[in-house]
Amino acid sequence: EHEQSVAILAQQVLEDRAAIAALRHQGDVDRILIDRLQAQSLLDRDQIANLQLALHGARRIGAAIGVLMSSHRLTQEAAFETLKAHSQRNRLKLRDVAETILFTGTL
Repeated sequence: EHEQSVAILAQQVLEDRAAIAALRHQGDVDRILIDRLQAQSLLDRDQIANLQLALHGARRIGAAIGVLMSSHRLTQEAAFETLKAHSQRNRLKLRDVAETILFTGTL
């Protein structure tokens, strides 16, 4: 029952995200969503911390994809595939490859 409640709320959050995406900073959107889940007592502190870490990682990966798109004139899909292939080929976590791209500007 708890998992079903979380799934229903997650769907609502996805729908709400579209409505509040107009907020100026993505971090504000993420905090609102996390606060909503926490307010409904559907997440404990560890889950909240993990969600915040995952959201941060996703933003960093997105930023790295943008760097690859700009520097190599790639589509979003091609940039992601390049990032993923490098990650797999070198047995590195995707977020670690993304951090390297953001720090150095290259793979």
